[in-house]
Amino acid sequence: TAVPEPRAFFLFPEDADAREMYADRAVRAGVSALTDHYLGLGYLDVAVEAREPVFSDDRRTADVTIDVRQGPRYAVRGIHIEG
Repeated sequence: TAVPEPRAFFLFPEDADAREMYADRAVRAGVSALTDHYLGLGYLDVAVEAREPVFSDDRRTADVTIDVRQGPRYAVRGIHIEG
């Protein structure tokens, strides 16, 4: 089963410097959101890590690579309640 890919879009002013606009806090929030997304789909061993940003020569853009190792998908076969 294919896992739907979460998407994120960031809008910055065109004259903004990438180093000024890059926010580590936003990347950490994205890592947390991706982790929650995969956990919610049953990937209990998921590991999500952001690499260091790579800024363009003109410093107008930055690429952030986020590695996702989802691991096996877990499912509940049944629930038995006594009492």
